[in-house]
Amino acid sequence: MNEELAILCEQDQVDLKSQASWRIKRDRDRRIRVLEIFHEGGLSEAADYSMAALIFQHGETLKDWWTAYEFAKKAVELGTERERWLGAAAYDRWLLGQGEPIRYGTQLVNFGGVYRLPKIDGKCTNEDRVLWGLASETDQFAMKDIVGMPPMRISNTLTADNLTIKVICIDRTLVFGDVFGAQLREHSELDLNLSAHELGTVHQNKHGWRWINDDSGKMEVWWLPMPIMPELGHCIVSSAGTTMEVTRKNDHSTIWVITDGMVTGYCKSQEQVWAVSGTSRNRVQLVLDMLSSG
Repeated sequence: MNEELAILCEQDQVDLKSQASWRIKRDRDRRIRVLEIFHEGGLSEAADYSMAALIFQHGETLKDWWTAYEFAKKAVELGTERERWLGAAAYDRWLLGQGEPIRYGTQLVNFGGVYRLPKIDGKCTNEDRVLWGLASETDQFAMKDIVGMPPMRISNTLTADNLTIKVICIDRTLVFGDVFGAQLREHSELDLNLSAHELGTVHQNKHGWRWINDDSGKMEVWWLPMPIMPELGHCIVSSAGTTMEVTRKNDHSTIWVITDGMVTGYCKSQEQVWAVSGTSRNRVQLVLDMLSSG
């Protein structure tokens, strides 16, 4: 095992957890040095390629994440099967960086203060997930046993209409989970209805997540469709002061997660679960009503 690479990898983990402002420059310097070691022939064992992949996984560009994927594949070729998950995570991040659906369900993205699974392309079966050392799709949406994430704990749970929402708390923000690719979309019938209520222009990204900004340009209400699963995770950094409750309207139950400055309603339709968040419960309820009636 390359000792210098081991030191660089250890430093990478320490800096990642500290989230210090100077971490980005140190990350860049480490990636430069890892490439130098690689070109010097200093990577020879599976462990070397695994450490190099982990360092590049914390990169900033598509090239960084593709390099992480290639290093992880080489580690597997040299006999480290347990690093398949790292290759999957690097490949997902490479796709996510292009605004595309991810393949393996290894990434979480911050959408208005709640970490969500981006759109998954459906090309990975549960058998594939076992091969790659990953959780099943059901467990991924429940945010259970997601490899490579900081420790997660369940702080609250509520069930209604065969749907369970679990508030999942992590101890730090995810450094690489903040870009979800905003773009202006064409108006749909729902958008026109929302506009008629003077809620504002609806925006959407490539994952089908939609939101409306307030006059200052900050998101005021935001929503996304989720698959019908036995359990869905509501992942936040801090669960302090979080409460949950159930309301029923027009034969639809809504599970509410209420935190300081934000409220989220989960409502199951025949085809999906709608998760709507916002700063105003009235506006969240208005969007939920339109979604459930549509």
